[in-house]
Amino acid sequence: MKNLAVKREISPQSIIYYYISKIPRCLILMLIGLVIAFAFSIYSINHVNSTFKIISEADLNVGLEPKFINIFLHNITVALIMIMGHMFGKYISKIMLIINGAFLGIVISSYFISNVSKIILLSLLPHSIIEIPALLLSASFGIYKEYKFERMEYIKLFLIIILMFMFAAMLEVNVSYPLANYWGNGGN
Repeated sequence: MKNLAVKREISPQSIIYYYISKIPRCLILMLIGLVIAFAFSIYSINHVNSTFKIISEADLNVGLEPKFINIFLHNITVALIMIMGHMFGKYISKIMLIINGAFLGIVISSYFISNVSKIILLSLLPHSIIEIPALLLSASFGIYKEYKFERMEYIKLFLIIILMFMFAAMLEVNVSYPLANYWGNGGN
C-alpha cells in the first residue's frame, strides 16, 4: 500500500491574526540586533575604554521637545520600508528589524554605561509598548506575505498599523517626554 502524505495548506481566516502569528519570528530578529549591539556597547566601554558611539543624545534630540508629526512620519516611513520588504526578497525588512533592535540595544546599554542616559531609557518605556508591536506587525507583512487576502483586509491591516503609530506618537509626546523630563530633573 502506498503511503501518500497529504500536504495540507492552512488558509488563514483573518489577515490580522495571520500577521500577528508571525510577530514572534520577527521579534527574534529584533532581539538578535539588540543583544549584539548591547554586548558590543558594554564590551567597548569595559575593554576599549571608549563608548560605542553610533548614536548620541544629540542624535535622539534629547532635551528638545518632540513633535507629534515628526515622530509619526518617521515611524510610518520605517513601517513602509518594512512593508515593502516583500518586493525585494524580504531582506530589507529583516535588516531593518536587526538595525532597529541594534539601536534599541545601544540605547538600553547607555543606561548601564551612564546614569545620564537614564532619561533616554525612561522616555522609551510608555510609547514602546505600542510602537514596537506596530513595527513588528509591519515587518511581519514585509517578510511573510504569502497569502492573498481581500483588498479590504489589507486596508484594515494598514489602518491598524497607522492607528498604533499615531497612538504611540501621542504617548511619546504627551507621556514619555514629560515623564523623562520629570525624572531627569530629579522629580521636580
